[in-house]
Amino acid sequence: MNLFEKILYFLQKEIPEPTPFGWYHLLCIGIMLLFIVILFIRRKKHNDKQLKIVLATYGIIVLVLEILKQLTWSFNYDPVTQLITWDYEWYAFPFQLCTTPVYISLICLFIITALLINYYVILYTKKKIISLDDVKEQNRFDCILILGAGVKNNEPSKLLKDRLDKTIEIYNQNRNIKIIVSGDSQNPSNYDEITVMRNYLINNGVDKDNIFEDKYGISTYDSIYRIKDIVKNKKIIVITQKYHLYRSVYIAREFDLVAVGVSSKEYKYPGQLYRDIREILARIKDYMLVKLKIDSKY
Repeated sequence: MNLFEKILYFLQKEIPEPTPFGWYHLLCIGIMLLFIVILFIRRKKHNDKQLKIVLATYGIIVLVLEILKQLTWSFNYDPVTQLITWDYEWYAFPFQLCTTPVYISLICLFIITALLINYYVILYTKKKIISLDDVKEQNRFDCILILGAGVKNNEPSKLLKDRLDKTIEIYNQNRNIKIIVSGDSQNPSNYDEITVMRNYLINNGVDKDNIFEDKYGISTYDSIYRIKDIVKNKKIIVITQKYHLYRSVYIAREFDLVAVGVSSKEYKYPGQLYRDIREILARIKDYMLVKLKIDSKY
């Protein structure tokens, strides 16, 4: 036997094999649940970094112990014949009840991280979302950024139309303000958000010379990343729905832009639950992109 096999042989003699779905598995789950309850109770006394480190450490320890247990109980050595056999079906490992603490601890780590990131993004930008009256009172903004959304039959969707209408309201208060329309127009013959946005603004009284285009704003992150050098040191207003504003303004602020957000008309859009769930994940994605300083795709 090599050294690794000798270690397994020693452990095999010391650890009794538990009954399937018996006391060992229930004990593991019990410890895991107790651990989560303690973390939840003491969450206010620890910062988010400490909580994540504890959860990650717990998940790794449980995973290592579980693999060690499976190695030990699948290893068989016959001192008489001196034969070593392995009788464990490793493909079943991810589906065992005793592996549950590993998954739950790592899932909890992801959920807590996701909630903390979302809470931070919203808290960070909440006071940067202002009303139309605040815009009129301050009257010190240089440009508006409209984030694109769906179009159909060369007409803006309800979501996009509300963003454009809010922009027109602000423009009518200050007709010198510049407007950046940012959206997906990579293939204008099939799908062209920019032309639809531009035409809608012009048809509603906006001077075409005040409209500037970003045809490669395929995502919120890309839209803001691509204009950050153009509007640096300028005061900008980001226009989109409120649930989307937190992330948009957060990205802009992290790129050192003097940005505020103005929400388009509050309206219960069809499929809003899906968008709210998607936004939770998108905040995590863009938080990571900002922190890692990832370049725009275009």
